This record gives sequence, structure tokens and C-alpha cells, in this order.
Amino acid sequence: MLLDLPEQEVWQEITLYLPPKDVLSFVSIHRNINKCLSSSSSFWAQLLVRDRDYEETSEGESTSVVAADVREAFLLQSFMSSLAFVKWLPVSRDMQQRQFPVKAREGHNSCVLNGPDGFKSLVITGGFSDDQGVTVITLKKGLEAHNSNWGWTRLTPRFSDEPTFVYGASLTLLPPALSAEMEKDRFMSHEFMRLRPGLLKKNVAKAVRFGGFEGGGYSGETNEVWVLTIVDYDYEDDSLDQFAVWEKMETQGTRPKARAYHSATLIHDRYLVIIGGMTHLGSCIEESILDIQTWKWIDLSCEGEPRGRHGHSVVWDKRRDRLVMFGGGSGTDLLRTGADCNEVWELKMKGINAMHRNPARSQGCSDNDDTMWEWSKIHKNTLSPRNNSDSVNSGDDSDSDGSREGNNHADSSLSPSESLCLGRCHNAMKISPDAVLLMFGGGRPSTNGMLGYDLANDAFLRPNVKGPLPVPRFTGVASFLETEGYILVHGGFNDATGGAVLDMNVLDLAPSLRRHFTGFPLDEDRQSQESVSDEAARNGQYGANPNPRQMSALQRLLLAQLYETQMNANNLNNLETKKMEASPASTGSSKKRPRSDNSNNTTNITAGRGGRGGGRRSYHQNGRGGRHRPKNNRHDASSRARAAAVNNDRNKNHAQRAQQQQQDYSSSHQRSNNHSSRLEENDNASATKTLPWPNPHTHYVPLHEEERLLPSLLHWGKSERGMMKDQPPFRLQKIQKLLLLNHNGTTSNSRNSHNNRRMTLLQSLSLRRTHLKHLQPRLSMPQLKLGSETDIRHSAALFEQVVQNYLKRYNVLQCFWTEEDQRRENRRKGGRMPPSPDFRVRDGYYVQLDFDHHHPHPHGGGVKKNNTKSKTTNNQRENTASARTTINWIEAKMFYGASTIPSNTPNAVGAILPKMNEYVSLYGAGAIVFMYGCGDVLARQLFEIGVIALDGRGLDVAIVEESQRGWCADPRGTILF
Repeated sequence: MLLDLPEQEVWQEITLYLPPKDVLSFVSIHRNINKCLSSSSSFWAQLLVRDRDYEETSEGESTSVVAADVREAFLLQSFMSSLAFVKWLPVSRDMQQRQFPVKAREGHNSCVLNGPDGFKSLVITGGFSDDQGVTVITLKKGLEAHNSNWGWTRLTPRFSDEPTFVYGASLTLLPPALSAEMEKDRFMSHEFMRLRPGLLKKNVAKAVRFGGFEGGGYSGETNEVWVLTIVDYDYEDDSLDQFAVWEKMETQGTRPKARAYHSATLIHDRYLVIIGGMTHLGSCIEESILDIQTWKWIDLSCEGEPRGRHGHSVVWDKRRDRLVMFGGGSGTDLLRTGADCNEVWELKMKGINAMHRNPARSQGCSDNDDTMWEWSKIHKNTLSPRNNSDSVNSGDDSDSDGSREGNNHADSSLSPSESLCLGRCHNAMKISPDAVLLMFGGGRPSTNGMLGYDLANDAFLRPNVKGPLPVPRFTGVASFLETEGYILVHGGFNDATGGAVLDMNVLDLAPSLRRHFTGFPLDEDRQSQESVSDEAARNGQYGANPNPRQMSALQRLLLAQLYETQMNANNLNNLETKKMEASPASTGSSKKRPRSDNSNNTTNITAGRGGRGGGRRSYHQNGRGGRHRPKNNRHDASSRARAAAVNNDRNKNHAQRAQQQQQDYSSSHQRSNNHSSRLEENDNASATKTLPWPNPHTHYVPLHEEERLLPSLLHWGKSERGMMKDQPPFRLQKIQKLLLLNHNGTTSNSRNSHNNRRMTLLQSLSLRRTHLKHLQPRLSMPQLKLGSETDIRHSAALFEQVVQNYLKRYNVLQCFWTEEDQRRENRRKGGRMPPSPDFRVRDGYYVQLDFDHHHPHPHGGGVKKNNTKSKTTNNQRENTASARTTINWIEAKMFYGASTIPSNTPNAVGAILPKMNEYVSLYGAGAIVFMYGCGDVLARQLFEIGVIALDGRGLDVAIVEESQRGWCADPRGTILF
């Protein structure tokens, strides 16, 4: 009988063809089979190699291992590959905050290396951080061994060439044999390590890094290749020394396109396949191969390429001779543009085995060669692109041609929440030859879910997840610890909080074995985070949420106009109320400013912003203080006729603008201007108007303040790109810290009046934007990642509206021609339109700036009392002319007037002096309002040509800020342009 056969080889051959779940049943079916196989370490080693997809095994290593240990490793592998049941283990947050060297981070790298004495090591490095260190976690050998706590070491790497800050790069383990061959005792010299007596052995592990962004705001992509070497020295006294080295590799052949957030997959322990990625212009799909033995790039041609994408994942399906690509996204950043997808593609690698056997064939591939690789779609995209006008490469690849669903249609369809696991910057790990685990990912919103994929059947799997769910995230790291049966997850970005995640978790892939994890201390009472629902996935991913950050430019324009309509209506109601309450006796010839009456002016202007900023009061709300009040109620016929003519002319002007804007917005302007005309009709005694303004000299920023901050504002010099909201968190923290220090390095005193001349955060960020344009004059603002031209112009136009509202508030708007009025007047007269400021004083009117008027300023300590003695010196008055200065025009600028920008340079600040000189030659002295204030040097230069630099930070800029939140704010709504 077959069961009586003593040959062990027969049982082994039979068992090797059984699936993992049937192996134990077969071994237990008869005592002879159990006796022959259960104690054979070579038998269990063969099964383990089969299920781990190893190319070859070492017989000596197999026979030296105890059979029970190999059998236990096989059981672990069997439970992992099924993906039936997994469990989250939350690592102690106290340990992470107090001891672990890697803090909250995103866009970083991790890689499992071969450590000394058979241990494994996990390396974490890079990302959005100024920390250039390398953290090595040593994974102690054994599943239940005593004293198996994992330890870590933070290494400061040495450099052959100084590497730059990089995020979104790839880090791939190099084969141990290649690492040993490359080393060749180069790191045995005293240059790298002061060797001590008693050295037993050393271990060398290497990983290759490719690509990444070197500049903020998803810019400065690179195609450089770096190798990280971790060297371990083991001594007789059981001590261990480590050090790390970064080396830049000089490659041969044609370099591929520079990129970040790509995939890098090592096949046959020799060829590194780079696919897709992001550039500053958008996503790409270009494929490239790097031979890591010769460090030469190999030309590659592919058919049927999908659209460009980044944040995807690619695994090598060796058994089916293909690469499988999961999901990803498109666009020029990770949150605001493009669209995610849940596609699955395969890349058939024709001729790769022949190329591996014959390296001479790797010199290049022609279109007619049999090494032509071919793309085909396995699962089509079931997600709709976001409704985003700024998206790049956001088209859908879900056409039915060429796509083939998996064997199980029920497993092939994904819900919106499940699809997030294939979204941009998810994590994917090949658990076994036929199983892939996908987790996290999906930008907006990010998820904490997971999904499995069966490579044999091309169908999705849904593991049973236990334990407290971690924080949703994407662009974090997840490392598969194969021999330990765990996945270590660290960091990432959470779209709900708008910041990097300080959270480390361990996923147990075989909780059925009831192992006790002792690698890190755990939080036993950790509360589970909520999972992402299908509704939340639809609203966040498809743009259904009416959030200003997700609106188109047209939607933001209409919203801003609606706010302006509400503000004008409130202003008009308050003016009419005060006029009705005023008696003729009290409105005689008195020019005294009326007392502040908050009871009649309690309307919060910002209340129309959908609840944002509730309780915030503008400084205008302390009292309207109208300077021009009706002297009497008697008017002659000529005065009424003249006022009526002016009123009719203004109504026609605004009727023309009403055809281009909302009806409510334009009608509100007509009502407000009609009221201004009535005020002008009543004020027939004088054509001279006074415009109160806080003394700007007390807020001019000294030159040394700008010079002190510039090195931190321009961290990467000419390679600097992007708004501050897109920079690593340490950048903003460093700038905020510098803003709290004086120029001599001491902490600033908030009671010191000199602090009014210190830079604020928004001033410093505006200074940074101008210098970025100054450093790269040939690049446009979108190319510098500083916002679209449409958004910038729209916000600038709203700031002009803010200045116009201020003029209207103090009843001097009737003295000015707006730009539209000037264009219409020029068309009436004929001829070419001369350079025109935003507001120009009409003929027959005089406008004076009143700097002694006690006007509240948000940064100046409130309202000055009348009996307070002025401390303005003669030098201060020299830069602001007299207490009352006559102006003929006003220009409004939505930026900070930087003193460190040379004049006549191609940027907004560099063009100011030439343009203002032109205005002065045409119209006389004038004023320029900077939304974020001005530097003292530029203010003095403007004063010398007859222009007063005014600080616009005291104006009510709510509508401008609301517009800016749509394109230059972080997820929390903080403006960080």
C-alpha cells in the first residue's frame, strides 16, 4: 500500500504540490508520514521557499536550522498569505514622543535591510523634515524569544557628496551579494570608523534611492541615484558599532525624466524598474530600467501605456512574468488637483528572462525587438474625476477596450471607501507570491482601510480587521517584516488635521497564532479611529463638499461678490439709520468726529462669511465717524441739478458693470453710490476732502528685519518653489520662531513699541513670494507654484475693492475716478489711454491725507486719546510729509513693499518706483497702499519722488482673505501663501 512506503522523497514530492492549508492535514493523516516529514528541516524549508517565492535556497542553511523553527515559520507564512484575519497593534505614543527619534513626518522612506547575525534592520530616512539622520531599527531574531525588544539607533550619515533635502523618493534594498561586492573593504579605513581591537566581523547592507522633490511645493524634481550604506561592526565583547554613508552614483546611458512619487521595483535582483511619477508640470508614466550591476540605464519601449500617474504602487508577479500596477492619482500636487483612480494594470515583460540570462541584450530595445513590453488593463477605473478646473492629466482611463475583469466579479467591484486604498500615495506590500496587501492612501479624504489582492485570480480580497484602527493617512511608510510576520507603519499626512501624523502602528498578519508582540511597548487602551464611510469618500474625493478650497475660480468669485453685497447692504443701513436719528441742530457746521456708538453699529461685517471668524470685529466698527455730514436741509436749484447730474452719471457707470457681475452685487453698489451722491449734494461748502489714515511711518519695517529673515525664507535658494502651505512643517516653525526674536537674537518684548515695526508672518511670506520671482524672473507664478494667475488677479481686484470701500466709508469716493471711470472718460475724449492708477482725484476736488487723525490701527495698540502727546519725531514726519498731505491719486497693491528688491527688476516690487515716477509726472503727488505694509527703505525712496506709502493692514480685508483661502490656505484655512 502507498501508506506503507518508507520513501521520504515520495511524501515530500506529494506535499510540495499541495496548497498551504492542505499541507498540515496531509502530514497528520498517518503516523508514518508525520514521522518522516515533521522532523525534516529540509522539507519545511522547501515549502517555505516555495511560499516565499525565493529563487534558490541554500542547502547548508536548511539543514542547520531546527525543523520546529522552520515548521513554525511555514505556519506563519501560511496564515499571512491567506489575508483572512489581521490585527492592529498601536505602539505607545509616550514612547514615540519621548524616545523614538523619528517624529511626525510625511513623504519619507523606509526599507528592510539585512542586519548582523541574521537579524533584520529597518531604516527610516528623508521626508518633509530638516532631519538628515538615518534611524535604524534592529529587529531581534525569534518570534517568542526572550529579550526580543526591538532597539533603534539614530545615525548621522557621512557623505561622499552632500545630499539635498528630498521627499517623495524611492528607497530599494540591494541584494546582499551585490552589497558585499560593492563594499570591498572601503569602509575599513579610519576615515569612516575608528576600529577597536577585537573585531569579529562586519555586515554591510545597501539601499538605492532614486528621484524625489528637492524643492518645496512639489518642485525641483531630480533623477539622481544615491546609495545608502549601513555598516555594522561586531566585536568580541558583544558590542556593536554602526555608521551610515550616502554616495551619489554616476550612471551611464540616457537618464530618465526627473520625477517623484514614482514606483521602483527590483526584478531578478538586478533590474530596477522605474514607472510613472510626478513632475512640477504634472504626472507622467514613462518607464525606465536601471541595471544596478553596471549602473547603466536601459532603453525601454512599451505599448498601450496608461495615462500619467503618481503615488501608485507596482509589484513583481514572478509566477506570471509581469508587473502589476495599482491605482495612483494625477495632477501637480497631492491634494488639490487631479483625480485618484482604482485601476489595476499589468505590464507583460516580454524578453526579460532572456535579457536576464544574456546581459549583452540589455544594451537597448528597439520597437521590433521581442523585449517590447506591453500594458493591459485588468480592472477599469470606477471613480469619477474630481470637478476641478485646475486638474492636470485628470482624465479617466476607464474605457472598456482592453480591460478585463477578474474571475470573481463580486470581488472586482469596489465601494468608494475601498477605492481609497488604491488612491494616491497608498502603501502596497507583496505578502506572498499570490497576495498583495493595500492600505491607507487617497489624499482627499485619506483612509485607514485596507484591501487585499489575489494575483492568481486577479480579484480583490477583504481581510477581517481587528484591533483599534489607526489615524487615516497617506504618503506614509509601511514596511513588511517577512520573517516576523508584521507590518510596521509610521507617519504620513492626514487631510482632516492638515498635518503630518505622529503615529506608529504594527499590523499582525497572523493573529490566529496568538503570538505576544514584544518589539515595542503598546497602548492597550487605545481608542479606535473611525473608518471612512462611502459618503465621506464621495464628498471628499469627487468634490461634492461645498468647501471654498474645492471651489472653482468662478464659484469663489460669486461667493466673494455675495459677501461684498452683504457688507454694502449693512453699511447702507447703518448710514441711513444714523441720518434718520441725527437732528438738524446737531448736523450744523461742526466738523468734530461723532462719538463712537456701538449700539447703532454692531453688525459684524464678517458674519456673512458662513460663520467663519465669528465674533471678530473690524476696527471700522468702533464708530463710523463720517467726516462729511449735511450742514443744512436747504439747497438751491443749481446745487440739486448738479448733484442729480452727477448721480445719473454714476448710475450709468454702475449699470454697465452690472451686466458683467451679479445683479445683487451691482444693485448694492448703486444704492451705496446714490447715498454718496446725496451726501455730496449736501456738502456744497467745500471741494476739499480729508481722508484719515494711521501714520504709516510707525509701521515701516526696517531693512535689517528683511535681511535677517531671508535666509530662512529662501531655504533652497533658486530651487525654492511653492507656497508655504506646501512646505515641510519645520520651515514654518523656523520662520515663526525667528519672528519672535529681535535682530540681536533676544526674545522680543510684546510691550515694546518697536515691535510694531517687526515683520508679521504674512509680511514675511509676501516678501518670500517676491524674492522667488526675483530669483527666477523667467518663470511665471504658476511655474513657481505660487498660485494661478486667475486666482492672484482676482484677489488683487478684491483688495482694490477694499480700498474703494474705505474711501466710500469716509465719503471721499465721489472725489475719485476709478479705473473704469478713467477708461470711459478716455473713450469719450478719444486717443490712447495714459497710464492710470487705481483711483485718481477728479478735477475740482482736493483730497488730503490726515495722519494726525486719531484712527485705530490693529497693530498700533488701539485708539489714541486726544490728550496723548504725540511721540513722532522730526525724522518720522520727514518720511510722511506733514500731518495733512494732498494727494492726486491712490494705487492699491496686494503685497508687501520689500526694501530688499532692486528697482527696475522684472517683478511686482521692482516695477513700483518706475511706475510711481510715471504717475507723479502725469498727475502729481499720490499714495500707494500696500496690503501688508512696506519696508522703510522703499518708503523713503517713494517719499523722495512724491509718493506716500500707506499701510493697508488696518483695512477690512475679509473678502480678500476669503478669496485667498480658496487657493493659498492650508486644510485648516490658515493663509500661507
